[in-house]
Amino acid sequence: MNNNSILILNGPELGDLNLESIRACCSSRSKQPDTNIDLRQTDDAEVMFRWITKDSENFGALIINPAGYSGASSISYETYCSAIETIAHLKKPIIEVHISNIFHPGDETTRPLQVPEANIGFICGMGVQSYLLAISAIERRLT
Repeated sequence: MNNNSILILNGPELGDLNLESIRACCSSRSKQPDTNIDLRQTDDAEVMFRWITKDSENFGALIINPAGYSGASSISYETYCSAIETIAHLKKPIIEVHISNIFHPGDETTRPLQVPEANIGFICGMGVQSYLLAISAIERRLT
């Protein structure tokens, strides 16, 4: 992969989304002709951690919608943040996206990543547009 490639990872509980529609939308949004977008989704925590810690090394940037991973009781939040921190040390841009507004009163199921001194951005509450805003921000950063 080239340095202008973006890995977009999606965690569990995104069954309501049409990932093919998001993939097409993200690919058409890219303003850089050499930007490659690889969009993936998994409900398996081990697969997600492998994608974060190993596969994302081959990309110029990472966009992640952790969905249920950032609040699931079956997954260690600290382990999840540690996986992101592994990539953050490579000084690659990382943007966490959430389709809904996770700061809405009463919504305590999800919390944002907290990785100190990292190259991490955060977008939430903008629906599918969150992905497009993240791509735009990363492309500016990479060029």
